[in-house]
Amino acid sequence: MQFYTVDSIHTSDYDDYYSNRWDRGHMAPAGSFNDSYENLYATFSYLNVALQYDDLNRGAWVDLEEQVRLWADLYGDIDIEIYLEFDNNHIVLDTGAHVPTAFSNM
Repeated sequence: MQFYTVDSIHTSDYDDYYSNRWDRGHMAPAGSFNDSYENLYATFSYLNVALQYDDLNRGAWVDLEEQVRLWADLYGDIDIEIYLEFDNNHIVLDTGAHVPTAFSNM
């Protein structure tokens, strides 16, 4: 499935991720919203992603997503809040996109 932008809202886009170490880190993971095409499609909006180091996105972040799905299987619906943190020295790409310094979940 291809990522898409929303015309009325400025977000990162394809150019911000092209040929570099940044991944499109889903905030609401596609694997948790695959019960319908509409829900899955919604997770592929650039509104739902942030620039993440590839190692984080493919490592600890995916592990956390899988753990949350296991908890949901055991306990039912789970509400997750994700916070993106930007310190004063965070990275700004040549494209103008800002890279979060840290991510946290509650």
